Amino acid sequence: MSIYFLPSEDGYEIIQELFNMQPELRNKIEEDKSNTSTTNDLIAKYKDDWAIWNIVEVISFGTFSELYSLFYTRNGIKNSHSTMIHPVRMLRNAAAHNSCLINRLRPPFSRDLLPSYDLRSELMQSVGLSKKSLDNKLIQPVIHDFATLLFLYSRIVPVSVRSQAYNEVNDLFNNRMLLNKDYYTSNSAIESSYSFIKKIVEYYC
Repeated sequence: MSIYFLPSEDGYEIIQELFNMQPELRNKIEEDKSNTSTTNDLIAKYKDDWAIWNIVEVISFGTFSELYSLFYTRNGIKNSHSTMIHPVRMLRNAAAHNSCLINRLRPPFSRDLLPSYDLRSELMQSVGLSKKSLDNKLIQPVIHDFATLLFLYSRIVPVSVRSQAYNEVNDLFNNRMLLNKDYYTSNSAIESSYSFIKKIVEYYC
């Protein structure tokens, strides 16, 4: 959202609209989070003056996804890719709960997926992945969600901010994941998944 500079969007009115859509949200923020050490000062400072740049520190990812969609809708901006927020949310929740993602690379998978046309098109035309490989790999939630994250990140995060995250992703795939690669040489699911997603990482990062 920060890539847009809109004179009509002051960052405050949109939060009032969000509160109107979710009447319980303001009280939920102030009651549920005001006693936590990480957010009580923030809530005390802005509880009567919420704007888009400070409220994102205290809302859930689910509420953020609604705010994200609201921003694009109220400003008439197309191609928000708002449907891609849910896969990113799923990946974020798995990471937040320290889920072992490599255990989810084999069926049965946790949910059925229909990858977006934009994602499939870019992976096929720009990354050079075949239709067969996309059909095989994008039905896996972990791979689909990570690819979606990289796609969406490249669309909505300013270029000046991306480099640090991209450096961390490159370090993960080029160094940390290879430290004990011998452990996985007999696991075709992990090896093929790594090779597939590595091509996507090389394109975006």
